[in-house]
Amino acid sequence: MPAVFNLIKEKGKVDEREMYRTFNNGIGLVVVFTTEQVHSIMNYLDMIGEKVYHIGKIVSYKDKEGEERVTFV
Repeated sequence: MPAVFNLIKEKGKVDEREMYRTFNNGIGLVVVFTTEQVHSIMNYLDMIGEKVYHIGKIVSYKDKEGEERVTFV
């Protein structure tokens, strides 16, 4: 994450969740695919010269009302 985002977070007293929602914390393009595809897609992108990072996963959960939700981990 570029240093400027830490500055914005600290000086602006911006919550971390809001930083991700608003600024995406300097992450450019995000590609979402199944767990089974992770290695083959990352290898392919690396092979064609793209800089690739595995930044997390999307998980489902039930909120306190029992509703299905998803979040980024």
